[in-house]
Amino acid sequence: MRAGYKCIIAILFILGATGVKQPANSAESKEQWLGKRITEAKSIQQGSDQESFNRLFAAAAGKQTVPASRFALKSCRPIETDVTFGYAGTQMPDKPQASIKDPVVVSVSRLNLAHPQGLTQLSEQERWLVSLIEDAHKIKPGMSRTKLFETFEEDGGFQSIPATRYVHKHCAMVKLDVTFDTAGKSARAKRPIGSDDDLIILTVSQPYTDFQIYD
Repeated sequence: MRAGYKCIIAILFILGATGVKQPANSAESKEQWLGKRITEAKSIQQGSDQESFNRLFAAAAGKQTVPASRFALKSCRPIETDVTFGYAGTQMPDKPQASIKDPVVVSVSRLNLAHPQGLTQLSEQERWLVSLIEDAHKIKPGMSRTKLFETFEEDGGFQSIPATRYVHKHCAMVKLDVTFDTAGKSARAKRPIGSDDDLIILTVSQPYTDFQIYD
């Protein structure tokens, strides 16, 4: 009986030790949180009705056109998207005629990242994301690719040479599109692999978020 009791205790200890835990405030949990926000935002597509859109997004702070065209995700305000609306009967002919008076999403941009203007009460996850956005804004034209590699690395998937899509080293869902001055590159063709690190940045996109691309 005592041996059986000890066996049960041992099994419970093993189960407790190997159970999946989500440590509070860990980098992993924040990435999982961001992944859920991306999924939520991507549920809005061309043809989505305005009521569904309004449940997830609100007009972004700052100067805007009238009507507003830039919207922030309510559950993660640093995530923004540019949206235009139209009417189902005209812009979206595949919609039922009964919904001709209901505005629908005609176009929606990728999920841009921006520091929420005028907002001081941010969640811990939003503050974490803002810190990564600030890292992205430090990348400027005129810097070398070596400087870029201090905080960013090449994204996965198919890319040109040199790569133009980069992800933050601390979260691969925070991305930048970068182009380089490749003039005279043919004259350096015999240089060792990796010599592209001295290329100079020409343009840097606004930071944006999307799922990680794997090779």
